[in-house]
Amino acid sequence: MLAEQVKEEKATKKKSEHTVSDVLISQLAEWGVKYVFGIPGTSTLGIVDAIRKTDGKVQYIQVRHEETAAFMASAYGKLTGHLAACLGISGPGATNLVTGLYDAQLDHSPVLALTGMVPRKMIGQGAIQEIDQQAFFEPVSVYNKTLMTEDQTTSLATLAIKHALLDQGVAHIGVPNDVQKLPYEAEILPFEGRMPNLAYGSEDW
Repeated sequence: MLAEQVKEEKATKKKSEHTVSDVLISQLAEWGVKYVFGIPGTSTLGIVDAIRKTDGKVQYIQVRHEETAAFMASAYGKLTGHLAACLGISGPGATNLVTGLYDAQLDHSPVLALTGMVPRKMIGQGAIQEIDQQAFFEPVSVYNKTLMTEDQTTSLATLAIKHALLDQGVAHIGVPNDVQKLPYEAEILPFEGRMPNLAYGSEDW
């Protein structure tokens, strides 16, 4: 029985060489995200590792405070009109982003905020560094969702980018720690033909 279980686990690993984080970052890169500013931590290591695997297609720029990461993403949006991301861990890392995100909101700068979260089974149980991130980011965001299952990955990523660019504001996606590392394979959705505003084209990214 145990031998069969081990075989099944090995087969699953061979079948799915990528994770939710890999698919998420690949989708963001396909839609023009080139920079992620942030500080790594336990609840975001899956995403940080996925950025590393892009071999420079998406650049991770480490800062010393999450507020700086949000301001850098906001400034990038103001100066270029394009989208950059900021990354914070669950709890204090997420709350530290907010001043820079309000700067983006007030100046109508497109920004994508990615935040780690406690594992799904710990949500609502008062775990260390757990806050209600959905409620926290709602006032500052034009789009605010939590990625709870693998099948949401590409759709939430593309919707976040659309809202950030078209509504000129902050889009936020929270990703629980366990979801980031789930094995997952998915087709990356192309940019062409999926952005309703023709002012944006992939050749401009």
